[in-house]
Amino acid sequence: MTDLRGLMRELAEEAPAVPVPPDLYVNARRNRRRRRTAAVAAVLAIAALVVTGLIARPHPQAERFGGGEDGLPERLLSVPASTGANGADPVGPAAVIFSLGEDNPQSDHEDFGFAWWRGGHTVESSTIVARDRDAYRIVRAGYSTGAELSPDGRYLLSEGRVLDLATGDDRLKLRTVPPEQSWAPDGETPPYDGGVQLYGRWTEDGRRIVAVQDDRVVLVSWPSGQVERVLRTPQQRPVDQHVMVSPDARTVVVQSNNLLRGYDVGGTLSWSQEVSTDALVVAGRAAWRPDGRLFVFDRTDTVCDLCGWKPGTWRLSARDGATGERVAAPDYPAIRDAMYVNVLTWRGDVAYAVVSYTNHRTDDLVDVTGTALVRLRPGAAVPEVVLAGPEGTRYLGVATDLVERIRPLGEPDFGHNSAETLGLAVTWGTCPAIVLSVVVVALILRRRRRVR
Repeated sequence: MTDLRGLMRELAEEAPAVPVPPDLYVNARRNRRRRRTAAVAAVLAIAALVVTGLIARPHPQAERFGGGEDGLPERLLSVPASTGANGADPVGPAAVIFSLGEDNPQSDHEDFGFAWWRGGHTVESSTIVARDRDAYRIVRAGYSTGAELSPDGRYLLSEGRVLDLATGDDRLKLRTVPPEQSWAPDGETPPYDGGVQLYGRWTEDGRRIVAVQDDRVVLVSWPSGQVERVLRTPQQRPVDQHVMVSPDARTVVVQSNNLLRGYDVGGTLSWSQEVSTDALVVAGRAAWRPDGRLFVFDRTDTVCDLCGWKPGTWRLSARDGATGERVAAPDYPAIRDAMYVNVLTWRGDVAYAVVSYTNHRTDDLVDVTGTALVRLRPGAAVPEVVLAGPEGTRYLGVATDLVERIRPLGEPDFGHNSAETLGLAVTWGTCPAIVLSVVVVALILRRRRRVR
Protein backbone atom coordinates (compact mmCIF):
# COMPACT_ATOMS: atom_id res chain seq x y z
CA MET A 1 0.00 0.00 0.00
CA THR A 2 2.92 2.33 0.87
CA ASP A 3 4.58 1.63 -2.47
CA LEU A 4 1.34 2.35 -4.36
CA ARG A 5 0.84 5.62 -2.55
CA GLY A 6 4.37 6.71 -3.29
CA LEU A 7 4.01 5.75 -6.90
CA MET A 8 0.88 7.82 -7.27
CA ARG A 9 2.53 10.81 -5.63
CA GLU A 10 5.47 10.59 -8.05
CA LEU A 11 3.13 10.44 -11.01
CA ALA A 12 1.26 13.49 -9.78
CA GLU A 13 4.46 15.46 -9.32
CA GLU A 14 5.66 14.58 -12.79
CA ALA A 15 2.29 15.42 -14.52
CA PRO A 16 2.16 18.79 -16.40
CA ALA A 17 0.23 21.62 -14.67
CA VAL A 18 -3.19 22.52 -16.20
CA PRO A 19 -4.04 26.20 -15.48
CA VAL A 20 -7.70 26.99 -14.62
CA PRO A 21 -9.03 30.15 -16.32
CA PRO A 22 -9.55 32.83 -13.67
CA ASP A 23 -13.05 33.78 -15.02
CA LEU A 24 -14.33 30.21 -15.46
CA TYR A 25 -16.84 30.47 -12.62
CA VAL A 26 -18.04 33.95 -13.66
CA ASN A 27 -18.59 32.83 -17.25
CA ALA A 28 -20.47 29.76 -16.10
CA ARG A 29 -22.86 31.86 -13.99
CA ARG A 30 -23.36 34.36 -16.83
CA ASN A 31 -24.18 31.61 -19.34
CA ARG A 32 -26.61 30.06 -16.88
CA ARG A 33 -28.41 33.39 -16.39
CA ARG A 34 -28.63 33.89 -20.15
CA ARG A 35 -30.16 30.45 -20.65
CA ARG A 36 -32.72 31.15 -17.90
CA THR A 37 -33.60 34.56 -19.37
CA ALA A 38 -34.01 33.10 -22.87
CA ALA A 39 -36.23 30.35 -21.51
CA VAL A 40 -38.44 32.82 -19.63
CA ALA A 41 -38.72 35.06 -22.72
CA ALA A 42 -39.66 32.07 -24.88
CA VAL A 43 -42.32 30.94 -22.43
CA LEU A 44 -43.78 34.48 -22.24
CA ALA A 45 -43.80 34.83 -26.03
CA ILE A 46 -45.55 31.48 -26.48
CA ALA A 47 -48.09 32.34 -23.75
CA ALA A 48 -48.80 35.74 -25.36
CA LEU A 49 -49.35 34.11 -28.76
CA VAL A 50 -51.66 31.49 -27.28
CA VAL A 51 -53.73 34.05 -25.35
CA THR A 52 -53.92 36.40 -28.35
CA GLY A 53 -55.00 33.54 -30.59
CA LEU A 54 -57.71 32.48 -28.17
CA ILE A 55 -59.00 36.03 -27.86
CA ALA A 56 -58.92 36.88 -31.57
CA ARG A 57 -60.26 33.56 -32.85
CA PRO A 58 -63.50 33.77 -34.87
CA HIS A 59 -66.57 33.50 -32.66
CA PRO A 60 -69.58 31.53 -33.88
CA GLN A 61 -72.56 33.61 -34.92
CA ALA A 62 -75.70 33.39 -32.82
CA GLU A 63 -78.73 31.86 -34.48
CA ARG A 64 -81.12 34.22 -36.20
CA PHE A 65 -84.15 34.92 -34.07
CA GLY A 66 -87.58 36.09 -35.03
CA GLY A 67 -88.05 34.35 -38.36
CA GLY A 68 -87.42 37.56 -40.32
CA GLU A 69 -90.19 39.49 -38.57
CA ASP A 70 -89.29 43.17 -38.32
CA GLY A 71 -89.93 45.15 -35.15
CA LEU A 72 -88.40 47.15 -32.35
CA PRO A 73 -86.63 44.95 -29.78
CA GLU A 74 -88.45 44.41 -26.52
CA ARG A 75 -85.38 45.67 -24.68
CA LEU A 76 -81.97 47.14 -25.53
CA LEU A 77 -78.84 45.53 -24.12
CA SER A 78 -75.44 46.92 -23.21
CA VAL A 79 -72.85 45.58 -25.64
CA PRO A 80 -69.30 44.30 -25.00
CA ALA A 81 -66.21 46.17 -26.13
CA SER A 82 -65.50 43.50 -28.77
CA THR A 83 -68.87 43.94 -30.55
CA GLY A 84 -68.52 43.57 -34.30
CA ALA A 85 -68.21 46.58 -36.59
CA ASN A 86 -71.09 47.12 -39.00
CA GLY A 87 -68.72 48.19 -41.75
CA ALA A 88 -67.06 44.75 -41.76
CA ASP A 89 -70.14 42.69 -40.85
CA PRO A 90 -73.32 44.63 -41.76
CA VAL A 91 -76.63 43.70 -40.12
CA GLY A 92 -78.68 46.67 -41.34
CA PRO A 93 -81.23 47.96 -42.02
CA ALA A 94 -81.57 48.87 -38.37
CA ALA A 95 -84.55 49.00 -36.06
CA VAL A 96 -82.73 51.11 -33.47
CA ILE A 97 -79.57 53.13 -33.08
CA PHE A 98 -78.29 54.37 -29.73
CA SER A 99 -75.14 55.81 -28.23
CA LEU A 100 -73.68 56.30 -24.77
CA GLY A 101 -71.59 59.15 -26.14
CA GLU A 102 -67.91 58.90 -25.25
CA ASP A 103 -68.67 55.78 -23.17
CA ASN A 104 -69.97 53.84 -26.16
CA PRO A 105 -67.72 50.90 -27.10
CA GLN A 106 -64.93 51.57 -29.60
CA SER A 107 -65.02 55.35 -29.07
CA ASP A 108 -61.68 57.17 -29.29
CA HIS A 109 -60.25 59.48 -26.65
CA GLU A 110 -61.00 63.07 -27.54
CA ASP A 111 -57.38 64.26 -27.40
CA PHE A 112 -55.30 61.13 -28.01
CA GLY A 113 -55.29 58.51 -30.75
CA PHE A 114 -54.09 55.40 -28.90
CA ALA A 115 -56.32 53.05 -30.89
CA TRP A 116 -53.99 52.68 -33.86
CA TRP A 117 -56.01 49.74 -35.24
CA ARG A 118 -59.18 51.80 -35.81
CA GLY A 119 -59.84 53.90 -38.87
CA GLY A 120 -60.48 57.63 -38.38
CA HIS A 121 -61.06 59.42 -35.10
CA THR A 122 -64.55 58.95 -33.65
CA VAL A 123 -65.07 60.23 -30.13
CA GLU A 124 -68.69 59.06 -29.93
CA SER A 125 -69.52 55.80 -31.70
CA SER A 126 -73.05 54.39 -31.94
CA THR A 127 -74.66 50.94 -31.73
CA ILE A 128 -77.31 49.62 -34.11
CA VAL A 129 -79.75 46.73 -33.73
CA ALA A 130 -81.06 44.84 -36.76
CA ARG A 131 -84.73 45.09 -37.74
CA ASP A 132 -85.47 41.36 -37.66
CA ARG A 133 -83.27 40.02 -34.85
CA ASP A 134 -81.19 41.07 -31.84
CA ALA A 135 -77.98 41.54 -33.80
CA TYR A 136 -75.87 44.43 -32.46
CA ARG A 137 -73.06 46.19 -34.32
CA ILE A 138 -70.89 49.28 -33.74
CA VAL A 139 -70.94 52.18 -36.22
CA ARG A 140 -68.18 54.79 -36.34
CA ALA A 141 -68.58 57.90 -38.48
CA GLY A 142 -66.91 61.28 -38.14
CA TYR A 143 -66.31 62.89 -34.76
CA SER A 144 -69.73 61.99 -33.35
CA THR A 145 -71.76 59.26 -35.06
CA GLY A 146 -75.13 60.33 -33.63
CA ALA A 147 -78.51 58.63 -34.15
CA GLU A 148 -80.06 60.32 -37.21
CA LEU A 149 -81.66 57.18 -38.64
CA SER A 150 -83.80 57.24 -41.77
CA PRO A 151 -87.49 56.29 -41.32
CA ASP A 152 -86.90 52.83 -42.82
CA GLY A 153 -83.74 52.27 -40.75
CA ARG A 154 -81.48 51.61 -43.71
CA TYR A 155 -79.49 54.86 -43.76
CA LEU A 156 -77.64 56.80 -41.11
CA LEU A 157 -77.00 60.50 -41.61
CA SER A 158 -73.85 61.46 -39.72
CA GLU A 159 -71.93 64.72 -40.14
CA GLY A 160 -73.06 65.18 -43.73
CA ARG A 161 -72.48 61.57 -44.78
CA VAL A 162 -75.22 59.08 -45.60
CA LEU A 163 -74.13 55.56 -44.61
CA ASP A 164 -75.89 52.49 -45.96
CA LEU A 165 -76.25 50.24 -42.91
CA ALA A 166 -77.14 47.27 -45.11
CA THR A 167 -73.78 47.35 -46.89
CA GLY A 168 -71.56 49.54 -44.71
CA ASP A 169 -70.85 51.86 -47.66
CA ASP A 170 -71.16 55.64 -48.04
CA ARG A 171 -74.01 56.73 -50.29
CA LEU A 172 -73.82 60.53 -50.22
CA LYS A 173 -71.68 63.39 -48.96
CA LEU A 174 -73.43 66.73 -48.45
CA ARG A 175 -71.54 69.64 -49.99
CA THR A 176 -71.75 73.34 -49.30
CA VAL A 177 -73.27 75.78 -51.79
CA PRO A 178 -71.86 79.14 -52.97
CA PRO A 179 -72.73 82.17 -50.83
CA GLU A 180 -74.75 83.74 -53.64
CA GLN A 181 -76.67 80.53 -54.34
CA SER A 182 -80.41 80.84 -53.65
CA TRP A 183 -81.88 78.46 -56.20
CA ALA A 184 -80.60 75.38 -57.99
CA PRO A 185 -82.73 75.08 -61.15
CA ASP A 186 -80.82 72.09 -62.52
CA GLY A 187 -80.86 70.28 -59.17
CA GLU A 188 -77.07 70.07 -59.01
CA THR A 189 -74.88 71.14 -56.11
CA PRO A 190 -72.14 73.45 -57.49
CA PRO A 191 -68.60 72.56 -56.46
CA TYR A 192 -67.83 74.88 -53.59
CA ASP A 193 -66.22 74.57 -50.19
CA GLY A 194 -66.55 77.53 -47.87
CA GLY A 195 -65.09 75.72 -44.87
CA VAL A 196 -68.54 75.03 -43.40
CA GLN A 197 -69.44 71.54 -42.20
CA LEU A 198 -72.92 70.42 -43.21
CA TYR A 199 -74.55 67.88 -40.88
CA GLY A 200 -78.15 67.37 -41.96
CA ARG A 201 -81.21 65.50 -40.75
CA TRP A 202 -84.07 63.57 -42.32
CA THR A 203 -87.57 64.84 -42.89
CA GLU A 204 -90.36 62.73 -41.41
CA ASP A 205 -91.11 60.92 -44.68
CA GLY A 206 -87.42 60.34 -45.48
CA ARG A 207 -87.74 61.96 -48.90
CA ARG A 208 -85.50 64.93 -48.10
CA ILE A 209 -82.45 65.91 -46.10
CA VAL A 210 -82.43 69.30 -44.37
CA ALA A 211 -79.04 70.91 -43.82
CA VAL A 212 -77.96 74.34 -42.61
CA GLN A 213 -75.09 76.41 -43.97
CA ASP A 214 -74.72 79.63 -41.97
CA ASP A 215 -77.93 81.57 -42.78
CA ARG A 216 -79.01 79.21 -45.56
CA VAL A 217 -81.30 76.19 -45.43
CA VAL A 218 -80.37 73.54 -48.01
CA LEU A 219 -83.05 71.04 -49.05
CA VAL A 220 -81.62 67.89 -50.65
CA SER A 221 -83.79 65.29 -52.37
CA TRP A 222 -83.29 61.66 -51.39
CA PRO A 223 -82.16 59.29 -52.81
CA SER A 224 -81.04 61.36 -55.81
CA GLY A 225 -78.89 63.67 -53.66
CA GLN A 226 -79.90 66.65 -55.80
CA VAL A 227 -80.31 70.08 -54.23
CA GLU A 228 -83.94 71.13 -54.50
CA ARG A 229 -83.72 74.56 -52.99
CA VAL A 230 -81.57 76.89 -50.92
CA LEU A 231 -83.41 79.42 -48.72
CA ARG A 232 -81.89 82.47 -47.08
CA THR A 233 -82.79 83.04 -43.41
CA PRO A 234 -81.59 86.58 -42.62
CA GLN A 235 -80.83 87.29 -38.96
CA GLN A 236 -81.02 83.58 -38.22
CA ARG A 237 -78.29 80.96 -38.04
CA PRO A 238 -80.14 77.84 -36.93
CA VAL A 239 -79.06 74.27 -36.37
CA ASP A 240 -80.56 71.43 -38.41
CA GLN A 241 -82.91 70.34 -35.61
CA HIS A 242 -84.59 73.76 -35.55
CA VAL A 243 -85.60 73.80 -39.22
CA MET A 244 -89.00 72.31 -40.00
CA VAL A 245 -90.12 71.61 -43.59
CA SER A 246 -93.82 71.14 -44.31
CA PRO A 247 -94.85 67.80 -45.88
CA ASP A 248 -95.31 69.46 -49.30
CA ALA A 249 -91.97 71.33 -48.90
CA ARG A 250 -93.70 74.65 -49.63
CA THR A 251 -93.17 76.17 -46.18
CA VAL A 252 -90.13 76.21 -43.92
CA VAL A 253 -90.21 77.24 -40.27
CA VAL A 254 -86.91 78.23 -38.65
CA GLN A 255 -86.20 78.81 -34.96
CA SER A 256 -82.98 80.51 -33.88
CA ASN A 257 -81.64 83.77 -32.47
CA ASN A 258 -84.81 84.12 -30.35
CA LEU A 259 -86.89 84.24 -33.55
CA LEU A 260 -89.52 81.82 -34.84
CA ARG A 261 -90.15 82.49 -38.52
CA GLY A 262 -92.05 81.03 -41.46
CA TYR A 263 -90.80 81.24 -45.07
CA ASP A 264 -92.63 80.35 -48.26
CA VAL A 265 -91.26 78.25 -51.10
CA GLY A 266 -89.48 81.22 -52.65
CA GLY A 267 -87.75 82.22 -49.43
CA THR A 268 -90.09 85.13 -48.67
CA LEU A 269 -90.73 85.78 -44.98
CA SER A 270 -94.39 84.97 -44.19
CA TRP A 271 -94.46 85.60 -40.43
CA SER A 272 -92.10 86.24 -37.54
CA GLN A 273 -92.29 86.02 -33.75
CA GLU A 274 -89.83 86.70 -30.97
CA VAL A 275 -89.58 83.45 -29.01
CA SER A 276 -86.86 82.21 -26.66
CA THR A 277 -85.84 78.56 -26.82
CA ASP A 278 -86.02 78.60 -23.02
CA ALA A 279 -89.82 78.89 -23.33
CA LEU A 280 -90.61 77.09 -26.59
CA VAL A 281 -88.94 74.71 -29.07
CA VAL A 282 -90.27 73.32 -32.32
CA ALA A 283 -91.37 69.73 -31.81
CA GLY A 284 -88.77 68.03 -33.98
CA ARG A 285 -88.56 66.08 -37.22
CA ALA A 286 -92.32 65.51 -37.34
CA ALA A 287 -93.45 68.93 -36.06
CA TRP A 288 -95.66 69.48 -39.14
CA ARG A 289 -99.00 67.73 -39.56
CA PRO A 290 -100.73 67.28 -42.93
CA ASP A 291 -103.53 69.69 -41.88
CA GLY A 292 -101.03 72.56 -41.67
CA ARG A 293 -100.59 72.63 -37.91
CA LEU A 294 -97.07 73.09 -36.55
CA PHE A 295 -96.46 71.43 -33.19
CA VAL A 296 -94.13 72.90 -30.60
CA PHE A 297 -93.09 72.05 -27.04
CA ASP A 298 -94.01 74.71 -24.51
CA ARG A 299 -91.97 74.86 -21.35
CA THR A 300 -94.44 74.84 -18.46
CA ASP A 301 -92.01 75.35 -15.58
CA THR A 302 -90.76 78.93 -15.22
CA VAL A 303 -88.39 78.51 -12.32
CA CYS A 304 -85.47 80.12 -14.14
CA ASP A 305 -84.73 82.89 -16.61
CA LEU A 306 -82.42 82.10 -19.51
CA CYS A 307 -82.41 78.49 -18.37
CA GLY A 308 -79.92 77.30 -20.97
CA TRP A 309 -78.47 73.91 -20.01
CA LYS A 310 -81.24 73.02 -17.57
CA PRO A 311 -83.91 70.29 -17.60
CA GLY A 312 -87.51 71.32 -18.00
CA THR A 313 -91.13 70.24 -18.14
CA TRP A 314 -92.47 70.27 -21.68
CA ARG A 315 -95.95 69.88 -23.19
CA LEU A 316 -97.05 69.68 -26.84
CA SER A 317 -99.15 72.49 -28.31
CA ALA A 318 -99.97 73.61 -31.86
CA ARG A 319 -99.52 76.67 -34.05
CA ASP A 320 -100.92 77.56 -37.44
CA GLY A 321 -98.05 76.93 -39.83
CA ALA A 322 -99.29 79.68 -42.15
CA THR A 323 -99.46 82.44 -39.51
CA GLY A 324 -97.66 81.21 -36.39
CA GLU A 325 -100.75 81.80 -34.27
CA ARG A 326 -101.84 79.29 -31.62
CA VAL A 327 -104.56 76.82 -32.61
CA ALA A 328 -106.44 74.06 -30.82
CA ALA A 329 -104.64 70.81 -30.02
CA PRO A 330 -105.33 67.73 -27.88
CA ASP A 331 -104.25 67.70 -24.24
CA TYR A 332 -100.95 65.83 -24.19
CA PRO A 333 -99.13 64.61 -21.04
CA ALA A 334 -96.26 66.68 -19.69
CA ILE A 335 -92.68 65.45 -20.12
CA ARG A 336 -90.71 66.17 -16.93
CA ASP A 337 -86.97 66.48 -16.20
CA ALA A 338 -86.21 66.43 -19.92
CA MET A 339 -83.27 68.05 -21.66
CA TYR A 340 -84.16 67.24 -25.28
CA VAL A 341 -87.51 66.40 -26.89
CA ASN A 342 -88.01 65.38 -30.51
CA VAL A 343 -91.20 64.08 -32.15
CA LEU A 344 -90.23 61.50 -34.77
CA THR A 345 -93.61 60.41 -36.11
CA TRP A 346 -97.37 60.20 -35.50
CA ARG A 347 -100.10 57.60 -35.53
CA GLY A 348 -103.28 59.63 -35.77
CA ASP A 349 -103.14 62.11 -32.86
CA VAL A 350 -100.64 59.96 -30.97
CA ALA A 351 -97.10 61.35 -31.07
CA TYR A 352 -93.93 59.26 -30.75
CA ALA A 353 -91.01 61.26 -29.38
CA VAL A 354 -87.44 60.68 -28.28
CA VAL A 355 -86.80 62.22 -24.87
CA SER A 356 -83.45 62.68 -23.11
CA TYR A 357 -83.88 62.67 -19.34
CA THR A 358 -81.52 64.18 -16.77
CA ASN A 359 -80.20 63.33 -13.32
CA HIS A 360 -82.77 65.69 -11.70
CA ARG A 361 -80.10 68.30 -10.97
CA THR A 362 -80.31 71.98 -11.89
CA ASP A 363 -76.73 73.02 -11.08
CA ASP A 364 -73.52 72.69 -13.08
CA LEU A 365 -73.55 68.90 -12.55
CA VAL A 366 -76.73 68.38 -14.55
CA ASP A 367 -76.31 65.73 -17.24
CA VAL A 368 -78.26 63.37 -19.49
CA THR A 369 -78.59 59.96 -17.84
CA GLY A 370 -80.98 58.17 -20.18
CA THR A 371 -82.96 58.46 -23.41
CA ALA A 372 -86.21 56.74 -24.39
CA LEU A 373 -88.82 56.54 -27.12
CA VAL A 374 -92.14 57.56 -25.55
CA ARG A 375 -95.74 57.55 -26.71
CA LEU A 376 -97.67 60.80 -26.11
CA ARG A 377 -101.32 59.87 -26.10
CA PRO A 378 -103.96 62.63 -25.79
CA GLY A 379 -105.57 62.58 -22.35
CA ALA A 380 -102.90 60.34 -20.80
CA ALA A 381 -101.51 61.30 -17.40
CA VAL A 382 -97.87 60.50 -18.25
CA PRO A 383 -95.88 59.53 -21.35
CA GLU A 384 -95.75 55.80 -22.10
CA VAL A 385 -92.23 54.42 -22.50
CA VAL A 386 -92.04 52.33 -25.68
CA LEU A 387 -88.31 51.61 -25.65
CA ALA A 388 -85.55 52.85 -23.34
CA GLY A 389 -81.84 52.77 -24.05
CA PRO A 390 -79.34 51.27 -21.59
CA GLU A 391 -78.37 53.46 -18.65
CA GLY A 392 -76.34 56.43 -19.82
CA THR A 393 -77.81 56.52 -23.36
CA ARG A 394 -77.42 60.02 -24.79
CA TYR A 395 -78.71 59.53 -28.35
CA LEU A 396 -81.51 57.30 -29.63
CA GLY A 397 -83.11 56.84 -33.04
CA VAL A 398 -85.61 54.31 -34.36
CA ALA A 399 -87.03 53.18 -37.67
CA THR A 400 -90.33 55.04 -37.42
CA ASP A 401 -92.25 52.47 -39.47
CA LEU A 402 -91.77 50.07 -36.54
CA VAL A 403 -93.00 52.17 -33.61
CA GLU A 404 -96.11 50.00 -33.17
CA ARG A 405 -94.35 46.68 -33.71
CA ILE A 406 -92.44 45.14 -30.79
CA ARG A 407 -90.76 41.75 -31.16
CA PRO A 408 -89.78 39.48 -28.26
CA LEU A 409 -86.21 39.51 -27.00
CA GLY A 410 -84.12 36.84 -28.71
CA GLU A 411 -80.63 35.42 -28.45
CA PRO A 412 -78.28 38.42 -28.79
CA ASP A 413 -75.71 38.39 -31.57
CA PHE A 414 -72.87 40.80 -30.80
CA GLY A 415 -70.61 39.59 -33.58
CA HIS A 416 -66.90 39.95 -32.95
CA ASN A 417 -64.41 42.65 -33.88
CA SER A 418 -61.13 40.72 -34.13
CA ALA A 419 -59.16 43.87 -34.94
CA GLU A 420 -60.46 45.55 -31.79
CA THR A 421 -59.64 42.56 -29.58
CA LEU A 422 -56.22 42.00 -31.14
CA GLY A 423 -55.35 45.69 -31.00
CA LEU A 424 -56.23 45.88 -27.30
CA ALA A 425 -54.37 42.64 -26.58
CA VAL A 426 -51.22 43.80 -28.37
CA THR A 427 -51.36 47.26 -26.78
CA TRP A 428 -51.89 45.99 -23.23
CA GLY A 429 -49.51 43.04 -23.75
CA THR A 430 -46.71 45.22 -25.07
CA CYS A 431 -46.52 47.39 -21.97
CA PRO A 432 -45.78 44.52 -19.52
CA ALA A 433 -43.33 43.02 -22.03
CA ILE A 434 -41.40 46.30 -22.24
CA VAL A 435 -41.35 46.66 -18.45
CA LEU A 436 -40.17 43.04 -18.04
CA SER A 437 -37.42 43.54 -20.62
CA VAL A 438 -36.18 46.68 -18.86
CA VAL A 439 -36.12 44.87 -15.50
CA VAL A 440 -34.21 41.89 -16.93
CA VAL A 441 -31.64 44.11 -18.61
CA ALA A 442 -31.20 46.14 -15.43
CA LEU A 443 -30.62 42.98 -13.35
CA ILE A 444 -28.07 41.64 -15.84
CA LEU A 445 -26.15 44.93 -15.87
CA ARG A 446 -26.24 45.13 -12.08
CA ARG A 447 -24.81 41.65 -11.60
CA ARG A 448 -22.18 42.30 -14.25
CA ARG A 449 -20.98 45.35 -12.32
CA ARG A 450 -20.81 43.31 -9.09
CA VAL A 451 -18.63 40.65 -10.72
CA ARG A 452 -16.21 43.26 -12.00
